Amino acid sequence: MQAPPSAPSSRFGITVATAPTATLGTQSQSGQLIANVDLGRGIRCRGYKPRDSTIFVFKLLTATPTRITYAIVDRITNTTAKGIRFCLAATFPFRTASGAPAPSTILPDGTQGHVGLLPRCAHPALPVGLTGRPCVARITTVKDKNSTTGVDVILRVRVPTLTAGDPWGGS
Repeated sequence: MQAPPSAPSSRFGITVATAPTATLGTQSQSGQLIANVDLGRGIRCRGYKPRDSTIFVFKLLTATPTRITYAIVDRITNTTAKGIRFCLAATFPFRTASGAPAPSTILPDGTQGHVGLLPRCAHPALPVGLTGRPCVARITTVKDKNSTTGVDVILRVRVPTLTAGDPWGGS
């Protein structure tokens, strides 16, 4: 008897970039990046069935709000790239893949926010800190002999924001 196929699973990585600035005297500040798996409290993007039910929450803690871009890499095993998307939930409004504003919702922490599937980046070659809107920069695959599909799917996502509020995301 053959074993059932393994369920897709994500490995999530995140870094933070700031936009270049020409303002003299702008002070940098340190912060603490917190990224966690958020089990049991999901987000749902209408019409999309996530490949992996794991949701990630991430936040940069700074003394004062700072404009940043989260650069997210989500590597998913046991799935294919066909039809894969990135679902974002955030406290700020953004445009979805359809071009419409992300609908309002109650976020996993009980605050008011927005949720939707991200569009592809209009200019994915731009440096991360220059991205103006949340978007998916790239979707690629790499061979993985341990994956039931023979590949892992890698999503590279950009989420520009202020350092206030916790975004959630998943594929």
